[in-house]
Amino acid sequence: MRRTEIIMDNRKEQGLTAEKLMRLFIEKWYICLISVVVTMLAGMYFFVINAPATYTAYTTIYVTDETEEKNVGAAQESTALTVNEKLAKDYAIIARSNRVLNTVKANMPNLDLPQSAIGVKAYPDSRILEVSVTGKDPVLMAEAANEITEVLIKEVSEIISKNNIQIIDLASVPQQPNVINPKICLIASFLVGLILGVLIILCVEIFDTRIKGPEDFKEHFNEPVLGVIPKYDGK
Repeated sequence: MRRTEIIMDNRKEQGLTAEKLMRLFIEKWYICLISVVVTMLAGMYFFVINAPATYTAYTTIYVTDETEEKNVGAAQESTALTVNEKLAKDYAIIARSNRVLNTVKANMPNLDLPQSAIGVKAYPDSRILEVSVTGKDPVLMAEAANEITEVLIKEVSEIISKNNIQIIDLASVPQQPNVINPKICLIASFLVGLILGVLIILCVEIFDTRIKGPEDFKEHFNEPVLGVIPKYDGK
């Protein structure tokens, strides 16, 4: 059996104890440091400095139940609110459906909008529904948000036979691009770099089959050391 195979088999049998791991990380701490620094710099560059600017336009709509009476008691009002909350959640799903998206794209041929760019938020304990659209063109995003809202109202009236959506605010053209929080980017990059550094150290230790000294020889071959050849520096 080759020396490399013997060492690998011995390492599998012995495993890495907590003491070995601690000593290993102390000896090779610089690998983790380099990995963290490189990952954090790359993360800041690609996700903060060089990230393409995106804009988000919002519309706000109000959902009511046609059967809701104007003068109701507290219990009835609570029930009506619960019903409208459920309707708002249903409408949120419809707003992101292919049926709505395909109609919007047919009405706006110049719009290239993936489904993931559409956000719909139903506020808890509320009848308010917020539709958001995110993309690179602020003017187009505002137009798309308004178009989605208009199409949603028409589709709801056809699917559920209800006409109970009122537009509160149409989308205006966003003036400022979305900003990625640099703290979140730094924390995420730090964690990724740290994990990557630990994996590199473990891989190097597992696959490095070199004999670095007498103790290494004893550990892997369980044989006594007969002698050690000292280093010769040529002087």
